[in-house]
Amino acid sequence: MNNEVYGGSLTYSLQRHSLTAVYQHLEGTSGFPYVNNPYLPNYVQYHDFGTASERSWQLRYGYDFAPLGVPGLSFFTSYNPLSLL
Repeated sequence: MNNEVYGGSLTYSLQRHSLTAVYQHLEGTSGFPYVNNPYLPNYVQYHDFGTASERSWQLRYGYDFAPLGVPGLSFFTSYNPLSLL
């Protein structure tokens, strides 16, 4: 197995709202090996985006309910398009 994963994310927050953009690039001749919990920036339940030489991105929106009197409650939704092989 030979692979390297590069990733980064930027988040912009305004009051209770946040918008995050994530980019991930996997280089190598094999997919990402999983031991226990995988950590890839774009890992989601239906697709891991961990195939050899795969590039992917994600947009995420979040909302924090703490200022409305519900501490600890938050919501987020994300969009993961098909990968960019």
